[in-house]
Amino acid sequence: MHVAKLPAGIKKWDEEPPLKIWDTAMAIHALLNVGEPKDSKVIRDGIKWIKIQLRNDDGGYPYLPKEYWKYLPLEYCPISSSVYETSYATIALLEAGEKVDSPFIQENIEFLLRVQNKVYKAWGPTPFENMSVGATSCAVRALVKAEIDPKSECIQNAIRWLEDNQREDGGWSDTWKGGASASLITKTYDAISALLASGLEAEDEVIKKGIRYLLRIQDFIRNEKGEWGWVWTPNVKIDISNIENTATAVATLLRAGIKANNLEIKMGIRWLLKNKDFEGSWGNDTPRVIICLSQYLKYSKIS
Repeated sequence: MHVAKLPAGIKKWDEEPPLKIWDTAMAIHALLNVGEPKDSKVIRDGIKWIKIQLRNDDGGYPYLPKEYWKYLPLEYCPISSSVYETSYATIALLEAGEKVDSPFIQENIEFLLRVQNKVYKAWGPTPFENMSVGATSCAVRALVKAEIDPKSECIQNAIRWLEDNQREDGGWSDTWKGGASASLITKTYDAISALLASGLEAEDEVIKKGIRYLLRIQDFIRNEKGEWGWVWTPNVKIDISNIENTATAVATLLRAGIKANNLEIKMGIRWLLKNKDFEGSWGNDTPRVIICLSQYLKYSKIS
């Protein structure tokens, strides 16, 4: 939810943007990727904050923590449980050392398994919304991280749904609310991450097709710079340099086996390093860029 879409007169978020589980979990993941100890104060504080967030009655976490609901009219309150928030909470807790059999993890698992759509075998952003590539991918990653067997029926059904929803150009859009008009880099990353987590290999055709899509769109828009823009299809070409998409694309390529010394990878990394803000960071995209750069350093040693 964006501040600009809030009704007039609500100023709270302009002064103090809401804290969200998704953002906190992403920051924890980024810090752990660059070697922050699991028992450090910053990691412990982040995990503690996630644990004290109030759940809905169905066991899931709402998109927006309940402490912020008082600032919104009832019709604007995102009260439904979020598959994204619950999945990211699960992943962050486990990465920080939480045991799989802890009550926090078990309640998250039970919620995710319970709200998997009985017809399509995938997940929507909430139990009441259409199936979504992003939500399904996050749920798969969280469940596999929580030691649900990748060969289990619930995971394999979701993987088949993702495979069936790959677009002809090799990318994925998000089918939430009717679907996007073109493939999106972030949703392609989500899908490939889930496919790899489920046990598929980089050599599997569904992943190779996704990688070809990412390399093709960078070739179209890079203009000797190396960045990835927002979206590209044969009918929709929007050349917008974008930090989130560049970091996401590079991280996806590396995870799928593209060598770190590949020209497209090196150009993407160079562009990211040249596009820090005046504080030396990448604003809200800093955790995503840190994850990308840490993976680049990791795979550079392998290459």
